[in-house]
Amino acid sequence: LPLMDAFAVENDIRYILGLQEAALMAMADGYAQASGKLTVLNLHVAPGLGNAMGMLYDAQMAGSPILVTAGQQDTEYLVEEPILSADLTSLAKPFVKFAAQVERLKDLPVLVHRAAKTALAPPTGPVFLSLPTNVLREQATAGIWDHSKFDVPMHIRPDKESVEKTARALLEAKNPMISIGDELTWCRAGKEVVALAELLGIPVAGQYGPLGYWSRPFPTRHPLYIGPHLRDMRYPGKPDVLLNLGNRYGERNAPGTTLISVRLDPTSLSRSAPVDLGMVADLKLAGEVALPALKMPGHDAISSVANWVTMTPDSKTVYVSNAGMRSVTAIDVPSMKVKAVVRVGEVPKRINTLVIPGGSAASSSSDRRASLH
Repeated sequence: LPLMDAFAVENDIRYILGLQEAALMAMADGYAQASGKLTVLNLHVAPGLGNAMGMLYDAQMAGSPILVTAGQQDTEYLVEEPILSADLTSLAKPFVKFAAQVERLKDLPVLVHRAAKTALAPPTGPVFLSLPTNVLREQATAGIWDHSKFDVPMHIRPDKESVEKTARALLEAKNPMISIGDELTWCRAGKEVVALAELLGIPVAGQYGPLGYWSRPFPTRHPLYIGPHLRDMRYPGKPDVLLNLGNRYGERNAPGTTLISVRLDPTSLSRSAPVDLGMVADLKLAGEVALPALKMPGHDAISSVANWVTMTPDSKTVYVSNAGMRSVTAIDVPSMKVKAVVRVGEVPKRINTLVIPGGSAASSSSDRRASLH
């Protein structure tokens, strides 16, 4: 209730009232994921936190920066275990990065700042504060500092030598593959990973089904996207170089495979499997640095787009692309005539894409039809 009284006269904070904690927790999670900003959610005492636990788990898995607060009974009466009370910090701890109860009013600004800072520091995630009613009823003055005073930039550039080693490994690889994860989305690195894949014509795999991601770090209709990263894949088979970009579950070490992992989260880099080359970096900056390295004099990029052939589910239209060309030719199968030329990424729903790395570009549409025959 003290918070409600404060929001009634506070115009700088937009307060949204909801009727069920699970739905509100999901809303906060979605907003944090979409914006990348800190979201604040206030729950109603112990049952409210209990109702939100399932969605709080989802927020933890997504790494969403959320400050969750919940009301607590007056600390004077907690020894009596009154109704609606519980050990809230212990309830929340398994699903948050930081949990604390505010015991004194003068500690409130410090704990709010610490919680917000912890939520936003990579790897991002939810945090929790328990707010006893007797603390909220008190009055005091506190200094309000601009957020920029505490904002430490985490846009880490990768090591130049490591980038050169990665570029060399990809250019010399015979069967490379890229594994992608949610950290690409947190870093807003979608354009960079698409450019990297198209530059070298490397197939891209996503996170495995039950280890799935909440975002779409790579366009799933792109011809280089081959679906989830499985342990045994007929295509592309066993990669000789596996580049893991922000995939928490993508570090799969295997004999004969060079594993290179670029992660935003240092705590999970090489956590369950040894890596041949590891880098902690902002994925967007890593892409910006890697692309010029792959285009350096003496480095011949394989292609701007891989060779591939795909068809629509009705088998009436085939789309053909050749290395070095950013357009795709649509061919009518019955007549074997060119129907249209579209850009890469605009190919409609399709089945069974065949990618042929390292081929030469066809010089004309007639060459394309001949190769299709």
